[in-house]
Amino acid sequence: MFSGGEKITGAVTTIAEDKETGLIVFIGNTSEDLNTFGSELLTWDGSRFDHADLYFTQSPALVDVKTASGNLYLVKREQGEIHTAGITTITNSGTAQAFPIIKLSQTGGATDQKLIAIRNLTTKQNLLFDYVLSEQEVLTIDLSPDKKSIESNFSGNKTSILQPGSDISDFHLTTGDNKMAVFFFVKILSPFVAGTLTATASMLFADKFWGIDNG
Repeated sequence: MFSGGEKITGAVTTIAEDKETGLIVFIGNTSEDLNTFGSELLTWDGSRFDHADLYFTQSPALVDVKTASGNLYLVKREQGEIHTAGITTITNSGTAQAFPIIKLSQTGGATDQKLIAIRNLTTKQNLLFDYVLSEQEVLTIDLSPDKKSIESNFSGNKTSILQPGSDISDFHLTTGDNKMAVFFFVKILSPFVAGTLTATASMLFADKFWGIDNG
């Protein structure tokens, strides 16, 4: 399954549906090796699949999942870990939208770090991936209106790693606070235990202000 894509591959162990919203939730794994990146929580909204920014070090780590009124209820085994996205607040102090440059790097260790999603939870915009960041690799995502590029210091142009359903054409920071999430999978090193996340993310942008010529 590719984030925002059209299909699931691998094993599906549990399916639940929210009768109110129609959201369908799957517990499964999109890797041929179920022990590589653990189990995932996937959703289907009637038009596309997406990750729910959770992964589990046991396959399956969850016994069951239920949905009601837009909320997820998880029944978990005692063993295994649950990992979520890193979330922070970025403040755009300008009066106009800002289009940032995002840098992601794998700063140490040989543990596989798979980039899944960058989300602006405030604007509900997503950049979706299925890309393993190599050790010492730096991925630069330039969202400037005249750029819209993804570059690797190892292999150059990587725009092709962007998955369907991404909002790269208008991904931006709105004025004020923006709640941002970055989600990686980390390779499972031993039963029920994931490796250490060594990937980091940073964001660069300029505060922009509307002038008199902007109406």
